[in-house]
Amino acid sequence: MALTECGMGGLGNPQWFTGVLLPVLDGFPATYALVWRNAPDYLMPMHIFAPYPGHPAREDFMAFYSDGRTLFLNN
Repeated sequence: MALTECGMGGLGNPQWFTGVLLPVLDGFPATYALVWRNAPDYLMPMHIFAPYPGHPAREDFMAFYSDGRTLFLNN
């Protein structure tokens, strides 16, 4: 199963990665998950799906990244 172009626009929930995405991935044999894009602010303000340095969801994303159940390209 693949989750493509998923995510929470604007990342209003700073625990979205560990509180929403990780439990969904735990419930299904997902092999691939990709969040949608971050658009340039001048085109679409707050059209973000992945945190950037300083964003409130950055620490949660790093916890998601470090979780033993997730793999990234460098793994």
